[in-house]
Amino acid sequence: MQLETYDDMDGRRVRLTADERDRLLGEYDNDTRRQIGLALMARCGARCQEAVDVRKRDIRRGDSTSMEFLRIEEGKGGKERTTPLPGDLAGMIRAHTNDHAPDDFVLNIGTRTLRRWVVRAAEQRAAKENDQRWQYVRPHDLRRTWGHLMLEEEVLPSVLMQWGGWEDYDTFKKHYLGKHSEKVMAEQAAKVGWI
Repeated sequence: MQLETYDDMDGRRVRLTADERDRLLGEYDNDTRRQIGLALMARCGARCQEAVDVRKRDIRRGDSTSMEFLRIEEGKGGKERTTPLPGDLAGMIRAHTNDHAPDDFVLNIGTRTLRRWVVRAAEQRAAKENDQRWQYVRPHDLRRTWGHLMLEEEVLPSVLMQWGGWEDYDTFKKHYLGKHSEKVMAEQAAKVGWI
């Protein structure tokens, strides 16, 4: 878990490892709707408002590929974008919305409820792991984690910016790039013959 202080506000920017992200999502293994809510942010990069705005019709297969996609109809600034949707999450959403009409919301909640779900899951992790750093986890940290983990998987920054709806590289860099994990640093160092 990486924590950074904000320049102009209390709290911390948090970036979770993939394992930490999965443990957080695992807090809702028995509650499909809550797990979907957190996963839309942590595994698809949706902002809190974008996650609650997802409708059944926004889940689709690619035209020229079997990959699943999530359409963010009206992202920040009113801009539409499309981001990859993990197949298991797409299946979970389809099962959850089986009896929904295409225009029905997947979660049918407000942003305050989704924020409470994230905070509650983080509180539960803090108690289970006796690690108070979890207290800093907020909904936007799940999007931040998604972006950071995508970069660690060597997704091109230009592609990631398109998926996440970022237009300004400096803003993207300031808020989403974190320190690389030891695994990534070791992989990169292995490319250098004299190390």
